[in-house]
Amino acid sequence: DRSPSRGLGDVYKRQGLGPADSVIIEGPESGSALTATANLRLAHLTVEQGHTDLNGGCIDLTGNLVLQDVTLQDCSATRLGGGAYVQGDVTAVDARFQSNSAREGGGLYVTGEVSWIRGAFINNSAVLTGGAVYDDTDARQNHRFANVLFQDNSARTAAVLFAVGGTSRTLIEHLSLIHISEPTRRTPIS
Repeated sequence: DRSPSRGLGDVYKRQGLGPADSVIIEGPESGSALTATANLRLAHLTVEQGHTDLNGGCIDLTGNLVLQDVTLQDCSATRLGGGAYVQGDVTAVDARFQSNSAREGGGLYVTGEVSWIRGAFINNSAVLTGGAVYDDTDARQNHRFANVLFQDNSARTAAVLFAVGGTSRTLIEHLSLIHISEPTRRTPIS
């Protein structure tokens, strides 16, 4: 059952995919699937098929983002944040970013702190930097990734995580890295 929602792509329930129906936010033909300029909390849903010439294929957000049991998949942005572009902090539990792409930050492009507990970044790609995550934090920030799988992400530089800020700290616990892809660099021997 699909019903159009104002300010979003289509919102509908996908039935028969397990013990519970799944709520889906599907992007429009052109543009982010979800755009907001306030703090945003999403739980128990999938955001997919957002394609924009700007930032944030699935989510373009100015504000803090909280995700619980959310999947962002099959989205693209010509510029930044294929899965999500967040000008703020991100807190995620059991979140999955899969098959998203952008010039930088294929999965996630973030300017604030990140706390990510359980989840996965799978098959995200960036043309330049930050296949899974691009952290554009230039102030003192703390980041935490615990029990997160990074699999089959790719970028020219930093297929998993690229951090701009020299004073930010990242705590990584129980991390799994599988099939990381960056082009081979050849340095001449003098």
